[in-house]
Amino acid sequence: MLTLILITLLAIPFSLHTLGTISLILKLKDKVWLKPKPKFNSRIAILIPLYRERGESIEKTLRSITNQVYDREKMRVLIIVEKGDDETMKSVVDKCRILDESKIKYEIIVHPESRSSKAKSLNYALKFVDEPFIVVYDADDDILDTYQIARGVSLMNDEKYDSVGVKVLRSGNKLPQLFSYVETCLWVNIALPALKYITSYPMYSGEGLFVSTEAIRGIGGFPETLTEDSMLTVEFAKRGLRMALMDSTIIERGPYTVKSLIKQRMRWNRGLMQCFTKVVKEDVPLKVKIVNGLYYLSPISYLIISISTIYTLLIAPISEIIGLDPDPIPLYICIYLIISVMISPLFLIITGEKIKDKRAFIIPFPIWIIIGLTTLYSLIKPRVEWYRTERHPAKQL
Repeated sequence: MLTLILITLLAIPFSLHTLGTISLILKLKDKVWLKPKPKFNSRIAILIPLYRERGESIEKTLRSITNQVYDREKMRVLIIVEKGDDETMKSVVDKCRILDESKIKYEIIVHPESRSSKAKSLNYALKFVDEPFIVVYDADDDILDTYQIARGVSLMNDEKYDSVGVKVLRSGNKLPQLFSYVETCLWVNIALPALKYITSYPMYSGEGLFVSTEAIRGIGGFPETLTEDSMLTVEFAKRGLRMALMDSTIIERGPYTVKSLIKQRMRWNRGLMQCFTKVVKEDVPLKVKIVNGLYYLSPISYLIISISTIYTLLIAPISEIIGLDPDPIPLYICIYLIISVMISPLFLIITGEKIKDKRAFIIPFPIWIIIGLTTLYSLIKPRVEWYRTERHPAKQL
């Protein structure tokens, strides 16, 4: 029975690894990331939800928006600030001169409830949207493609997609940020292409998220969960709405400390498990239930990686010492899993990703172990709030 349980649990990361291998072999990233010609013929609302953000982070996003090649008369920025977040409001008022200088219309919206969720803030801002299309950005977003908005509009207006996601990579020199960079590169180059190719319903990042106003209102607004971007997939699949991935990149800073990284993952873990429960219950295609469900179970995968490592390094050797005869099959699977996870950063070389910092090939495995060990706590903790990801060193008082 124990062997059966172990093999069943190990099937989750094993299946994800298999999907990634298929993605590499078939070069799926070249097939799913679309490269549309830019179009400039539609009005678009740019939503920026903020919570306790630094002035320089707000400035980076606003300057990225002003660098967009698009008709200024058809762009409008809606900046949403949480009630009582006076420091962020002060920075917003100061940095909005950037939009004034570029003659971009904007509106500062105060969400009337104190510290809520990102989705609730976005849904409150929906009341003020009369444009046919929406794109969501976060503070600290560096939009590398100056035609990103024009390309997103092209896919939604001309190709009739209901939503569009972009490549989001996290960066920084600290070890947690370097880990985030490797992980997001693996996601956009390997995992996400497999998900899109097999099911047609990928999981988006919240940054650079394009949606048609009609579609988002039709599903009742942004899902008010801890990972509203991932939950969109379930809602869209349930209604047969069209989703696309666009070959356009945003860079944002990853978590600055291990503590911030763990807090971020606690929120993601709970949110993804909410998505798993939803996708199992809802009337969506079977392949969406299976394949998307596996990705929603990725927090369990991290936990299993941690358990496999402990089992291989401690339990199996101790069993031999005390004279027990453990089944070798789980041990072999654990070893295979550990090796496959340890070498996974090397897959980026195959995809053509240039990794300058060689630590990137070493640090993911131990950090995945740490994340895995915190998974259980994040799943049983009664409440996980809208943690703001700390991307910079704490301010000195």
